[in-house]
Amino acid sequence: RSSDLVIAYIIEPLVRKIEELLKRKLPAGKTRGVSVFLALLLVIVLIIAFMTVLIPSMAASFAALFENINGYLNMSDTFIENIEEFASSLGADLTAVGEQLSRIISDVINSLPSYVGRLLSTSFAFGAGMVNLVIGAILAIYFLLGKEEIIKAIDDLRRGIMSPASYHKATAFWKKCNEILSSYVYNTILEAIAIGAITALFMIIFRMPYVAIISLVVGVTNMLPTIGPLIGEVIG
Repeated sequence: RSSDLVIAYIIEPLVRKIEELLKRKLPAGKTRGVSVFLALLLVIVLIIAFMTVLIPSMAASFAALFENINGYLNMSDTFIENIEEFASSLGADLTAVGEQLSRIISDVINSLPSYVGRLLSTSFAFGAGMVNLVIGAILAIYFLLGKEEIIKAIDDLRRGIMSPASYHKATAFWKKCNEILSSYVYNTILEAIAIGAITALFMIIFRMPYVAIISLVVGVTNMLPTIGPLIGEVIG
């Protein structure tokens, strides 16, 4: 499956780094298998640790959210009334605008239960996706263990059907593509993790609520080009 190849492609640089560290300590024939095992183990441990921390925190955040819904409605009504009073002191009448805004906010807050239901459905789908991810990771092991043989077979095929000049030109092109794509993927992931962690740190320092949910949203949306950070900010 193409997803197995994607998993293998993403994990392969980590395997390569571990393999470089083990070359001086293990026989040459065993470094690849041990490196693949350690890389997959590290990824699985990180995923489990992430979910262990995130799920209880999200459950607590949703509980607090529903517990304080009426308070949020009252706060929004008070805020709108203050704006109307300020506008009235300047000679402007924003009563109609305030009523419309209050209605929109009320509809959004009252619709939260349905949004949470959709989120739970998405969470179950995510869980099923994690199972598929584990299966894909197992299949990706075979790609990683036989990477050299697969690359050599493809390379021999390319040499057989391409002229020497075309072969070297295409090899240089795909090598550059691989460098650019792998750098983009890993730098984007690292940036998302860093932004999410910094968001969580400052929210904890300033004792803000919903640390887990907002930090996760900000980190994930930051991976979207250009408008991602803005989306995360608005949702947060």
